[in-house]
Amino acid sequence: MLIVVICALLLGIAEAMMSSSSESKKMYIPTFSGEEYDFQIWWMRFKAYATVAGFVIAIQQTRDADLPAKEADFLADDDDGKAKKKSRDANSLAMATLTMAFSTAALMRMITESVDTDWPSGLAYKVVQALFKRYRPDDVMSKVEMRRELERVKMKKDEDPTNLFEQISMIQNKFVDQALDKEDLLAIVLDKAPVEYGAIITSERRNKGSSLEMIE
Repeated sequence: MLIVVICALLLGIAEAMMSSSSESKKMYIPTFSGEEYDFQIWWMRFKAYATVAGFVIAIQQTRDADLPAKEADFLADDDDGKAKKKSRDANSLAMATLTMAFSTAALMRMITESVDTDWPSGLAYKVVQALFKRYRPDDVMSKVEMRRELERVKMKKDEDPTNLFEQISMIQNKFVDQALDKEDLLAIVLDKAPVEYGAIITSERRNKGSSLEMIE
């Protein structure tokens, strides 16, 4: 019942605030499936949407310094009060948009867990923290998991080599904080590509040295 009330409140806020933005009305909110392999692309698109809609400041991983202590705080009609109101409005719009972007019960739980007595509509930065904790853990285990997924990459003899690069790119997007250097990437390609392609890549590597890129 709580989540229904929150959703109704946030959707009302979103409709009211976005009606004044012709740019926002021309765009569709990027939705997130909750699948790990979708997160990085969705997040990039969502940040772009937030930039156009004017609430990108609210979807950082830290609390905006201008955000009032409480959602219901009275705000003076001075520069400080206007800055706080702008931050509060951005947070409200961010919460509404995140609610509409999420499509699973697990994601919606992140919305409800960001709610407290001071902020009954929730705090967007807490949702973002939860997203990154779930989908972008920067620790040893994430490095291990990335290596395991790279080991599972395959390419058949007659398969388009683009598919190999797509598999590797998807893993790179998933583990964006665990960067691989060029030498590591080339080693993976050489290991996973059929012998015929491996010979060509090795030859190009000798000719171009460190300037050889995967995209070539």
